[in-house]
Order: sequence, then structure tokens, then C-alpha cells
Amino acid sequence: MLSSLFLFVAICPLFSSAEDVSINWRIQRYEDMIASVGDKFTFNWNSVHNVYTHPNGGCSDANSIEIGTSSGASYTFSEDDVGEVTFVCKIPGHCLAGQILKVKVSNPSSPSTDIPQTAITNGNFETLVAALGAADLVETLSEPSGPFTVFAPTDEAFASLPYGLVTCLL
Repeated sequence: MLSSLFLFVAICPLFSSAEDVSINWRIQRYEDMIASVGDKFTFNWNSVHNVYTHPNGGCSDANSIEIGTSSGASYTFSEDDVGEVTFVCKIPGHCLAGQILKVKVSNPSSPSTDIPQTAITNGNFETLVAALGAADLVETLSEPSGPFTVFAPTDEAFASLPYGLVTCLL
């Protein structure tokens, strides 16, 4: 039984504008990032680096495409990039040492699925999906009566809550 559920649902139009993101490009481990079509990433560095896209998603040079060999090199995401784009430094050893950045690219102007389907497809919101079901909100948020925006924690965030709390809420 659902004893309480805190879910912020806002009814608002969805607006999207391109973002300019500055990347401090150096040897380090990078967390995966997200971007939208039209966003621009600028790679800045102080040492000897370069930046290439690698269609294979790893450090292999096969089919790599040069983005730039001097600081300030930039890349603007296009519709052809929807999915995942991998950036690497091809200076020997740099990619293997962590200078690799994976970016998940979406197209906010393309028709999207509803909130429950988006949460299911993403795979990081199983707790949210369960909460939507427990609160009987799946049908409401599946209808084309939105747009709706949901701010919800990922499964990883729910996992950091005290043991048994999520079960109690659901």
C-alpha cells in the first residue's frame, strides 16, 4: 500500500535551447554526459592533447574523425549524432588512461514517448515506474494531455535511502 509518495509533476510547456558546454580536456576519468541536438561542446586543454570522435565507442583508432588538435576545438551535435558519441584523445596512452568521454545525444524536438515509457526505456527509473503504478498514475501520465515534466531520482539515488524506506513508500 502506498503510504506516501513525493513526486513533483509540473504541467508546463517544454522548451529547449542549445547549450554551450566547456570540457576541461585532460587525462582523467570522465562520467558519461548527456546532450541534445544543437548543443556545442568545446574542448579546452593546456597540455598536449587532441580530440577525435570514435564511432566504435572505445580507444581503437578505426574510423576516428578529427575534431581538433588545438585547445578550443568544438563539436556541435546534429541529428546524425542521436544515440551515443564517443570523444577520445589520440595521444598514445591518453585514452587508455581515461581521456575518453561518452555522450548520450537526444533530439528534444522529435516526438517523444510519454513519461512511463521514457522511464522504462531508460532503465534507471525502475523505482519510479513502480511508484507510478502504486500511485495509479501510469494512465494519467500516458495520456497526451500534457506536456508533463517529472523530476524524479534514479534507482541509484533511491538505493541510498535507508533500508526498507522505499518498500514502505510503495
